[in-house]
Amino acid sequence: MGDYLSTSRYLRYCCHSLSDLRGDNLATYQQMRLRNLKDFEETLNEQMIDLAREVSDVVLFNARGGLLSQRTVPNTRDARNKVKRDVWSSVLKPYFIGTGDDAFDGPNPKSPYTRLMVEHIDTAIRIEAKRQVSIIQKYTRKDPQLFAFLTGPRPVRLQEMTYDPFHMFVYGNSPYTLSHRVWNTSTTVRAAIDAFLDYEISQGTAAVDIADLLVAFLKSGPSKWLTKKPYGTYGSYAARRLARTEITAAAGRALINAAKANPYVEHVRWNLSASHPKRDICDDIVANGIDGKGLYLIDNTPLYPAHPHCLCYLTPEVVGEPALVTVQMSNDPELRKLQGAFNEAWLTEAMKTGLWNEQILKQLEEDLKPRLTNVDNRQRFGSLQ
Repeated sequence: MGDYLSTSRYLRYCCHSLSDLRGDNLATYQQMRLRNLKDFEETLNEQMIDLAREVSDVVLFNARGGLLSQRTVPNTRDARNKVKRDVWSSVLKPYFIGTGDDAFDGPNPKSPYTRLMVEHIDTAIRIEAKRQVSIIQKYTRKDPQLFAFLTGPRPVRLQEMTYDPFHMFVYGNSPYTLSHRVWNTSTTVRAAIDAFLDYEISQGTAAVDIADLLVAFLKSGPSKWLTKKPYGTYGSYAARRLARTEITAAAGRALINAAKANPYVEHVRWNLSASHPKRDICDDIVANGIDGKGLYLIDNTPLYPAHPHCLCYLTPEVVGEPALVTVQMSNDPELRKLQGAFNEAWLTEAMKTGLWNEQILKQLEEDLKPRLTNVDNRQRFGSLQ
């Protein structure tokens, strides 16, 4: 199985320079977010095809008979179990887990599946970092010195990593780490492929034909490939659900954490997708917002995503009088706390590792952002914990 990690793929999503991104351009960032998910799906499909071919090679190796096109695996329990063990040890475990028993070495992914997931998690975080920097640019464009101060080099290297990084606990309040979830996903996919092999071998399906059937089983969605066979229709569903959910969760967490410290951001809006298929919990979340349309104080934003395969997206909402915030920042002695905090490279890495939430937000909680008020002075920025 090849290494599908591409260090340059991010450029396909973030192809606009900051000068092209005017403030919080909703359409641009939504396109980048969707492009990231689409690229994940396309690459995973490529990997599933390769996976199917490798499984079929194992089946063919265990097949018996005369002509290659007619060879089958003997329909005995021992023969079927041997094929399934070989498929797990030589194909599925290396793809999902890699070597050893943990899919991660600290924060580093060890398998093609986890590398693909983390690559797109990283991209989701970079997109949100770019969005926050573009907001800063939009409202400080008349004060280039302030913009340079906020987005220039971060002067202090932060060392402590007490906030839970993305590779540990990403989505929801489950005690399982992402590594545990990858294990669970791999065993779910293994069970699906085992059921597939048990059935096709018992039916005398030729080993060479199993490959094409398995490609359809792993690649296609339920609506594209219908069958009454007992093993179902969608062998890679668990793998897709886990990765899509974690990528979406990482994007939401990055937006919320950066918004907490961005002086120009006051609320987060929960937006229903145009592809929202039917009424569910997301409709209630939108209706329960401050304005009945999904608006929340940053700290009150509901758990995002609300469910696996959630198509909703979050957007930052800028304060009513950003010019006033610019003036207040320019005159605030505590502004040094934000020096370089919106440097895109540093912000991306900080949100990725977890330094941002624990270090920067606590630093700002009592010093800077609470003093930057709306023009009517009635509402202060929320707690940053």
